[in-house]
Amino acid sequence: MPPDLARADWTITDSRAVLVTPRSRCGAVHIDLGRPEDGLEVGATRAAGDRVLGLDLGGAVRLADAWARGGDLTAVYETIDARQVRATAMWRGIGDAVGADDDVAAWEVIVSAQTALLQSDAALAVTGDVLATTILYPAGGRASPGADRPWRASTSDGPATARAILVRRATATGTAASSVVVALHDEHGDAIATRIEDGHARIACRLFRETLEKGVLLRSRVVAAIGPADDDTTWASRLVDRFAALPPMLDT
Repeated sequence: MPPDLARADWTITDSRAVLVTPRSRCGAVHIDLGRPEDGLEVGATRAAGDRVLGLDLGGAVRLADAWARGGDLTAVYETIDARQVRATAMWRGIGDAVGADDDVAAWEVIVSAQTALLQSDAALAVTGDVLATTILYPAGGRASPGADRPWRASTSDGPATARAILVRRATATGTAASSVVVALHDEHGDAIATRIEDGHARIACRLFRETLEKGVLLRSRVVAAIGPADDDTTWASRLVDRFAALPPMLDT
């Protein structure tokens, strides 16, 4: 049975939060809630320096509130600009929900946005910065474990409609080789923009490209997982499919 990330508790000290998961090979996960764009910093990751599930609202933000309840960490941000967007992000482990193997650690962020204006631009991105040599994309728009060659590499910055990626990288000294998966969940996820720069994959999952109206609450979710490089297309395909099968986040 995979490490139950959902049963691990977040703790907050000042603006920093930490999630320590028993038996997780990735160790502790940290986030500076005052810098949401940096995302989750994976502690004892097999490739030091991985950051996943950051929140970029396209400008300066104010941390309005934050709290931890068991395995859920929630933060509320307000944009400091004319858009008057209020975004809520909840980070949590999701390994059990997507059937992650023992050596795969998975997290998700659930993001919502609303505005006090009659109409506003709520476009934002869930970001990541991980060590990388190659990025693979699902062939045919999805990844199925039984499909023929379900993942393919791209020599460019990737297809404009990618909704899942598999990042491979060289083995760091003294660590086991690992791969990273990031995937969008529903229709509010536009696409994943990627590029490899200085040995890192810069990742931006674009959300909420439609106009946001007063009284409407948009919701979406993104998953990130780190697992072994061996047979990575198999566990990655299974995780992406199970994540896609989770119930949609309801808008109001």
